[in-house]
Amino acid sequence: MAELRKISNDRLCIAVSDHGAELSSIYDKENNYEVLWTADSKYWGRHAPVLFPIVGGLYHKELCYKGKTYTMGQHGFARNNEFVLVRQTENEIVHEFHQTDATKAVYPFDFTLTITHTIKDNDVIITWDVKNDTDGPMYFSIGGHPAFNVPPTGDTPQTDFYLYFGGKKQFEYIGLDMSDGTAVPDTVFPYTSPDGIFPITEHMFDKDALVFEDGQIEEVSFLFPDRTPYLTMHCKGFPYFGIWQKPGAPFICLEPWCGRTDDSGFTGELPKKAGICKLEKGKSFHIQYSITIH
Repeated sequence: MAELRKISNDRLCIAVSDHGAELSSIYDKENNYEVLWTADSKYWGRHAPVLFPIVGGLYHKELCYKGKTYTMGQHGFARNNEFVLVRQTENEIVHEFHQTDATKAVYPFDFTLTITHTIKDNDVIITWDVKNDTDGPMYFSIGGHPAFNVPPTGDTPQTDFYLYFGGKKQFEYIGLDMSDGTAVPDTVFPYTSPDGIFPITEHMFDKDALVFEDGQIEEVSFLFPDRTPYLTMHCKGFPYFGIWQKPGAPFICLEPWCGRTDDSGFTGELPKKAGICKLEKGKSFHIQYSITIH
């Protein structure tokens, strides 16, 4: 079993696994409960996987680059690989992962992926750095998939909780093909609330994840039934965002993404893929999001 690296302060204790550099626990000492999903395989056996080098799925699981076709499963391979611990301090855990022969067989690029988890007061900060070590441009996506216990404790129904987006009241999310999770081009649905407080409903995820484009979501909170905040994710700068739950599960995922699932029917070259990031030779990409525990 992969080793868990732990750091703590007066308010929080977090654990990060060497496997996938996956955030595996956020324990709130003040309120005496676990915030992050426990990875109970009855529902979903992960906590907060990092999605790289793709987010979502490829149409027919195929990626085409320079005339060659590669096969890759949903959300890429980073979450299924062992990372190397680079550094651990009182408030920081840093992991690193490079290409391997196995990754080159499905993704033709050399890279350095560095994942840093930091705690500061009641904040957990997740930072990603991607460096292109390829002799030429590199194309990739990266995203977060943290699942949170909703409710965090007790028998309060999940449907008594709310989502709050910093006061914003109107959004659009894209439709997904339920058979493979790809996006249905030009299909959008309204997501609105007259007071900016969005109830979590029983059938909210019957048609899979809610996927928001165009940087619509810069922060999102879970609210307790009394409408006080439970936690807030800050994710300014992420062009895509997903909200997902396996229907009936006692968790909900808040997912900041740089990239998204393929459009249904897309068979073009990787540089034309929806939401793809391009990184020139020797250059680095840097982005972070944070989770505030209230």
